[in-house]
Amino acid sequence: MNYDDRFEIWVDQIILSLADIWGFCTQMKLSVLEAISVAQGKAAGIFPVDFARVLLSANESDWQLIRWLNPSEPTMFVRSLYEIGEEIIFSAMDKQDFQEGSL
Repeated sequence: MNYDDRFEIWVDQIILSLADIWGFCTQMKLSVLEAISVAQGKAAGIFPVDFARVLLSANESDWQLIRWLNPSEPTMFVRSLYEIGEEIIFSAMDKQDFQEGSL
């Protein structure tokens, strides 16, 4: 497997994680902490603060890469991801949430 193949797999995993966290929070109405718990083993669950940076930089081209069953509006998708990313960052900054084993 060459570098390009590994990069393509990584991008696919990130796009899937974007769709997952969006669905957990907006469609299933889970809290961000619950969504991260459900996402254990994926980027959001393993590295939530790093993943928050990805969420904060999401754009409409990311929306286009997702294989949607029921597509959302691209601007709503991006706005929701930004809000989720902010919530993760703010939770991590809160000393009560920033303990070993949590954010």
